[in-house]
Amino acid sequence: MSNLQGISAVFKREMRSLFVSPGVYVALAAFVLLITYFFFSLVQYYHALVGAFNAAPMQGSRLPPNISSDIVEPFLRFVALGFVFLLPLLSMRTIVEERNNGTLEMLYISPLCLSQIILGKFSAVLAVISIVLLFVCVFPLVLFFLGGVELAAFIAGIFGLLLYAMALASVSLAVAAVSPNQLVAAAGSMILLLLLYVSDVPVAPLHSWLSSVLEYCTPRMHVDQFILGVVATPHLVYFASVSLLGLYLAHLALNSERWRS
Repeated sequence: MSNLQGISAVFKREMRSLFVSPGVYVALAAFVLLITYFFFSLVQYYHALVGAFNAAPMQGSRLPPNISSDIVEPFLRFVALGFVFLLPLLSMRTIVEERNNGTLEMLYISPLCLSQIILGKFSAVLAVISIVLLFVCVFPLVLFFLGGVELAAFIAGIFGLLLYAMALASVSLAVAAVSPNQLVAAAGSMILLLLLYVSDVPVAPLHSWLSSVLEYCTPRMHVDQFILGVVATPHLVYFASVSLLGLYLAHLALNSERWRS
């Protein structure tokens, strides 16, 4: 069996498993409802800003309201924050449930190599997130037809969210690979990702080398640049590095478990 065939087999198996799990539907429904509520809250806030600006357009030095900066960018940042909690819920079962059901050992003795198993599961999580991102696109695109949305920046933001999701999914898989149950996998991933997300906040006012290092280490800073329409090599390198590191750690954990079993 070739590498691609092996990855495809695990991917199809994992997709079937994900979409028969009620927990996955509950997590996705809760996420969609939450971002929908937040989007329409931003729209209401934007209309309030427009009303206030039209009532006193020359007051102070205020800039006129802008759909991209007042609705689209905050909305995509909220989606990025939501991924910190959604991705652990999607990733927790990919390895832990297999281990608890005794099917992980069957994968170990199958013709598949560990890399194919991990990449197949990783691809399935990304496929689900890609479906979520397609739904996310609906809201700003409605505003695009009304005018005021910078399409290039929006596309860059969606691309950045996909890379960001890849990095978070790989970290979540690594945590799941060393977790005894789904609760530990989900909670551990959420805590770790949230710490990474806010790692630069405590030292940001210091403007020191430490704050610069921690700012680079937080995925929030990198995805925010994509949301602003900035696609630069350092951000691409960051997401690629975190993704590869997470997958490598997951491979090490499962390889160690395979030799112990």
